[in-house]
Amino acid sequence: RCVQETGINAEYMGKKSKKYNGRLYIMRGIKILPLTTSDPPDPYLIIKHGKNEINDQEKTQQRGTIDPEFYQRYEFLNMKLPGSNTLRIEVWNEVFGSDELIGATEIDVENRYFNRRWSQCYFKPIEYRSLRPEFSTVTVGRLEMLFELFEGKPQKPFEIGPQKQQEFELRVIVWETKEVAYKDEAERCNDLFARGGIRAKSDSFQETDTHWRCRAKGSFNWRWKFRINLPVKPDDFGMDEFMVQLWDRDVAASNDMIGEVKIDLNSHKILQKAFKRQVAVKMKKLIKEKDNSETDKIWFDCYHPEIVDAEGKQISQGKVLMSFEIMPLEEAEKIQNGSGRDLSLIHISEPTRLLSISYAVFCLKKKKQ
Repeated sequence: RCVQETGINAEYMGKKSKKYNGRLYIMRGIKILPLTTSDPPDPYLIIKHGKNEINDQEKTQQRGTIDPEFYQRYEFLNMKLPGSNTLRIEVWNEVFGSDELIGATEIDVENRYFNRRWSQCYFKPIEYRSLRPEFSTVTVGRLEMLFELFEGKPQKPFEIGPQKQQEFELRVIVWETKEVAYKDEAERCNDLFARGGIRAKSDSFQETDTHWRCRAKGSFNWRWKFRINLPVKPDDFGMDEFMVQLWDRDVAASNDMIGEVKIDLNSHKILQKAFKRQVAVKMKKLIKEKDNSETDKIWFDCYHPEIVDAEGKQISQGKVLMSFEIMPLEEAEKIQNGSGRDLSLIHISEPTRLLSISYAVFCLKKKKQ
């Protein structure tokens, strides 16, 4: 707000030029996209002030990312104000043959000097400045930065750097299913089980037990536990998404996927809240039909990518009722519980299933089919 609101600082009008010291912090780039390739760039910074240029490729270059983390500080001494002073921050991409300019942004230091609102801010605000190519108004990303101006001796700089990741435990409960499409049309049932995990870590997916010959409502009451590092880095695609799949088990052949759903773990900002508050946070939803009361048991529709209606829209293949809770690992170790339905401080009761079938009968049924 201090940067956006203008207003001439009359106190400085008509005064002779003085020497000031500027300090620029550049934290990170956000969705920086090169114009000549679809591959993620190898970005680095070049800073220009008047005839001076700082080519900071050695310190700032990162490989193959649209969200680079720079975390660099630059000092500019003896800037005469009032007077023309412009800082130009350029983001370049290393390419074979000749590096290319992705985009740039400029800070008019004299404008800041005369800006009453900005000069009166004791703590200067973090800015998100758009990057634009030469002779273009197209935005090709943003830079997160902060600029300070001092008359006389500068204040002690503060340390900047990426947030350190911390290990958390994600606890997921699969309660039940309903309205699940039958894969065994003749028997009108499924040998139903659920499979799920953090989308970016498919090798760590877990399964529930199997509800044999499930017809109407599938019942599981099954707990999964996963480790996740927070905050999620911008390049960690899929680390903030949870994948759930419903399957029909087949011992004699391959299992049939019924449907799946990707769940945004940032829903209701549970990841941010857990990291910031360092406490356990549950995903909750308002129930409009019940006077907007909250529940931590949420229904999710599952879809099969190949099953669509006449208009090409996906058709729900079933619903799964789930709960999500995330907590710091230290707290999780104090409030221990088991996976599945293992006995623990927080016990999950046995599911209610209308019909049980032995493994032998199950195999016989498959053999006859």
